[in-house]
Amino acid sequence: MSAPHTFSILTPSLNGLRFLPDAVASVAAQNDPTVQHIIMDGGSTDGTVDWLRGRNDARLVWRSEPDRGQSDALNKALALATGDIIGWINTDDRFLPGAFDAVRSTFERYPHVDVVYGDYRLIDSTGRAYQDMLTQEWGFESLVLCGISGALIGQPATFWRRRLNDAIGGFDVDLHYCMDWDFWVRARQVGPFAQAESFLAEFRVHGSAKTADDLRHMEEVMDMCDRYVAKLPSYKRAAAQKLLDERRADQQRHRQALEDVVAAVRERIAESPAVGRLVVYALGHNGRRLYRRLGDIVRGRSIEVLLVDDSSTPNPLMPEGVMTSAEVTMQPGRQLVVVTPWEDGGIVGRLRGMGLREGHDFLRWSAPRAAAATAGARA
Repeated sequence: MSAPHTFSILTPSLNGLRFLPDAVASVAAQNDPTVQHIIMDGGSTDGTVDWLRGRNDARLVWRSEPDRGQSDALNKALALATGDIIGWINTDDRFLPGAFDAVRSTFERYPHVDVVYGDYRLIDSTGRAYQDMLTQEWGFESLVLCGISGALIGQPATFWRRRLNDAIGGFDVDLHYCMDWDFWVRARQVGPFAQAESFLAEFRVHGSAKTADDLRHMEEVMDMCDRYVAKLPSYKRAAAQKLLDERRADQQRHRQALEDVVAAVRERIAESPAVGRLVVYALGHNGRRLYRRLGDIVRGRSIEVLLVDDSSTPNPLMPEGVMTSAEVTMQPGRQLVVVTPWEDGGIVGRLRGMGLREGHDFLRWSAPRAAAATAGARA
């Protein structure tokens, strides 16, 4: 009988102390005395190194040194891995109890398979689970097509045999957002995957997460799709290219809308410097970037900026403190100034539904170019 599979878990880290203890605890809770947990820190300044120094766990291996980004940190951790099964968990995610047992048994059931994946859950910044992510059967074609549409394989719920790295190499250090998807696509080209019929991990969605910068993330994914669409069967290539072109056009519309809103805020503040309260209607997942840009504009001015999300329920991808449209209320004697590229609906519709009158209770600074360019983006 062969020896039981052993695990090496990779965790790239940079100023992730806020959630790191949860991630480390989720590895320790697997009750596997043979697991090796490798934390490759890029030179954190938030107390991560002091926290790691205080750990007394022989299973924990860590280094703190400059790197070229997350892919480089992962490759450095891979070089230290001794287990024959590799997993990867970021500082803000965590494994579910029993995950390693489910993965180990799946690998034992399918000895020819190099990658095992499972279902996972989305959690918010407080650790509250709010959505189950049920995975599908992943082939090369489905990985490429789902990459274009934005439905990616669950990274913390995916494990691979260490021997796979001999066949496909490590992570592409030129990628900063979709290095996991690129790795899975290359892995699927050399062999099949198997599904562990279990929830394996929790993926934390929050405003400071790197993937919250949706524009940059999807731009990199689409650049990678160019590479792999060419390898699809000829009868699927045209449809995939059409979908990719549509996604690019959609991203361009949202990018233009963001720029127009920023321009409108800048121009209107210059025209009306006495404005005291500014409500900016956010553009989907671009809220994080918009929040940063607006902060640069109003810094040093006595203006209160409220960034408002599109939905009536909290969106974990937005920076903390971003309001939902349902939370916007009037203060007596204070007029709202709303900046939005949308002609109707959303925040304007909600304000009207509250009985507020445009031009009297609130003003709207529109961005005409964005309104036209994004007419189909909300469909």
